Amino acid sequence: MIRSYCTSDVPYVIEAHRKIYKEEYEYDESFVMFITQSITSLHKRNYHRENVWIVDEQGQQRGSIAIQEASGKIAKLGLFLVEPIARGKGYAEQLLQTAIRFCIDKEYVQIDLITNANLLAARKLYRKNGFTLIASWSEEKSGKVLEEEQWRLELSSTVQDHSLPLQQPL
Repeated sequence: MIRSYCTSDVPYVIEAHRKIYKEEYEYDESFVMFITQSITSLHKRNYHRENVWIVDEQGQQRGSIAIQEASGKIAKLGLFLVEPIARGKGYAEQLLQTAIRFCIDKEYVQIDLITNANLLAARKLYRKNGFTLIASWSEEKSGKVLEEEQWRLELSSTVQDHSLPLQQPL
């Protein structure tokens, strides 16, 4: 199931990102600092237009996603991952749909996110859900040169078109 996070999930979000990105992509500890700042900032603010969701599989945390307010009507998606043991079960789609629905409910008009070109499954999921690639650049981060990408979903047209394939969460 997908649920809103609680205080006890904060260490999980940090550790899951550290472990997965170190093992799968060889990111260094600077990435852990970035994740720690992101989740800690969200947790401290506890703002009603922001949230973190957790994949909870029989009491075990298996993934996360977050929405943060970037500015007035623009949301920023982040902290998105599904652990290898839980992949292939539809959790990534459920997390993304939950975040999009939340943004529509909170009357955001746009969702932006930054990802890397090598995160192929995430990129495919973003495209499937109506996000478009709007910029790319190379940047040294996490101990390596990464091909960074900015993706965007325009919610105003999505809601009007009813073109977003919104599914009900399990």
